Amino acid sequence: QMEGGLKYNSIDIEGPDQVGKGDAVNNIACELSKNGIETTVISFPYYATPIGNIIKCVLKEGIPEEVEMEKDSEVEVKMALFALNRLEILNCIEAQPKSDIYLFDRGPFSNALTISYSLRSGLKEEDLDGLVAKAMCFDSHFRNVLNIDNCVIHLQTKNTEWVQSRKEGDLYERKDVQELSEYIYSKFEEYVGEGWGNITTRDSNEWKPREEIRENCINFAKSRIKILNKGGLNVSKAPNYLSIDTIQHTLYFESHLSEKLKEEWVDALKKNDKIGVYNGAKKISEALVGTTQRIKWYNDITKVQVSKLLTEIPDLTYLIEYYCGESFLIKFLDSVNE
Repeated sequence: QMEGGLKYNSIDIEGPDQVGKGDAVNNIACELSKNGIETTVISFPYYATPIGNIIKCVLKEGIPEEVEMEKDSEVEVKMALFALNRLEILNCIEAQPKSDIYLFDRGPFSNALTISYSLRSGLKEEDLDGLVAKAMCFDSHFRNVLNIDNCVIHLQTKNTEWVQSRKEGDLYERKDVQELSEYIYSKFEEYVGEGWGNITTRDSNEWKPREEIRENCINFAKSRIKILNKGGLNVSKAPNYLSIDTIQHTLYFESHLSEKLKEEWVDALKKNDKIGVYNGAKKISEALVGTTQRIKWYNDITKVQVSKLLTEIPDLTYLIEYYCGESFLIKFLDSVNE
């Protein structure tokens, strides 16, 4: 999609847990940056925003009982919540000078895990195609603007025994969920078509060398994105990470956060330190919720998409109120109605 002549180039790295995603993203980002290609790395869910923190809570604890909701609609609400988080971040991307490449650690197709989890919890197989279609619909604006479907790399393992990695993991970190999700990823692949590449990172418990994984990913990306073939555009740089400053100056205005908190968080992101990222994100999100004076969307089309999502899935409003309070909810609703 051309927005005022701007074409975004994106690489979306997808896959379940334990396929070496964080590692691959980091290696690809460093390699591209080293060749002078300006690369911005963004991990989803982006927890350090008000909506991102709601996602973290819902992933850990499920939907709170106080928010009365039909069991059947839970999966839709979760997918809409993920889509809303991506729109928060899309707004920040649109408000900034464009990077050569946006590299996403998970994106819209991670709904495979959400759908898989809900099927395990009693949703019916025949609901599957409808849920996949709905997921594509919720994220269609994000996918169109950023050209996501042009280059999706799905990392997978072959013939591998699965073990839970995090002691206090979230609900999706279960073997049956991860395996069923592979089947659902294949449904998304049918939608996306030739922009979808499957790359194996581990075969029969044997990891492939990092360089090989990185090269396979970059070669696929080069077959999809012209800019990657220029190589050596200018001096080597480090990858960019979307900063909290950007979020404060493009969406959650007049909010107050300590510099130390922001620095620690970006540090944890760069080191792929999960605990540091979660803890920092929670504090940042709470500070944004507590101190934001005014919420204003940079891009009107994105704002309309947010409004549509809130109208279609009214339960989102209840969740925002439950976790962020009434005062924040009013600012949020005002921002899309102005």
